[in-house]
Amino acid sequence: MSLARRLSRDQIQFSEEGEVDLLHYHQQIKEALQQVLAALATHNPMLATRFLARKEELKRTKRNLHLRHIRQLRANIPNSTESSAIYLDLLDAMSDVLAHVSNIAYVLQEGSNLPPFTSSLRNLRTGQFGPMKWTSTQQLYAISQEELTKSEKIVGKSSTG
Repeated sequence: MSLARRLSRDQIQFSEEGEVDLLHYHQQIKEALQQVLAALATHNPMLATRFLARKEELKRTKRNLHLRHIRQLRANIPNSTESSAIYLDLLDAMSDVLAHVSNIAYVLQEGSNLPPFTSSLRNLRTGQFGPMKWTSTQQLYAISQEELTKSEKIVGKSSTG
């Protein structure tokens, strides 16, 4: 945010090419976010899969923009030097958004392989899904009644002894 204030306060401007590049990359990230949000809203893993197929292309775009910016700095293109830190910060921020969008897409894609009301639990350490043993409500009630009876017996023995 401080770089944005400096951009405004010091009236720093991007080179014409740099500004067009940032706006184009921003548009691509925005479209990716909209696609994954649509997949999330409609529970459509195919939309998430389509985004993930484009993800590498978006990462290459960022890398190419970064390299182009370095070339502009070496060529002393006006406004490139003054706005360099802000330009690179914006590229990184948009790349961070892309990473979060990717994480959402991966979860949607993984979730598509599971039936509704997930029949497996995710191991937080490994990220792998494992089977979950379902217990009927009646079984849970019987177990809790049994545990209650055992507890009462133990408490009864300790209070009389």
